Amino acid sequence: MKILVNGAIALPVGPSMNYQYLAGLIDGEGSIVVSHNRTRKDGYARPNLRLTLGNTYKPIIDWLQKNFGGSVVTEKVKGNRKPSWQWIVSGSRASNILELVYPHLKIKFKQAGIGMTLVHSTYKINLVKYPELISFAQSLEEECHNLNRRGCE
Repeated sequence: MKILVNGAIALPVGPSMNYQYLAGLIDGEGSIVVSHNRTRKDGYARPNLRLTLGNTYKPIIDWLQKNFGGSVVTEKVKGNRKPSWQWIVSGSRASNILELVYPHLKIKFKQAGIGMTLVHSTYKINLVKYPELISFAQSLEEECHNLNRRGCE
């Protein structure tokens, strides 16, 4: 196993270590959200999976984007807080990343499972033609929302 030194911390290199490290970051600093896009013209909002991870240490965010894709958003600095950044991945790319880290997740494995199920069951399907899938997607969204509530175990 090689170690890449980036700034003041050592970042793991190699597929297995990357997935374990990313799983730890997601468990500690990440968010897995299932929602729906309300802009569809056909009357139903397609469900969406979004994986985000925020940090005040920019090299971590840069490492995530370089190794796993996605986009980076700079958060507005409020008061005397440090600058922070959000790494964002959504849809099938988020699902693919969650598949890689799923065996290593300890805290957010249920949300990851829900997100992957949602993407695999609704990907490239016109949900308006399948009302049972709309109901299924809504139940997954609600379940993930309940798991993400503060104070839940």
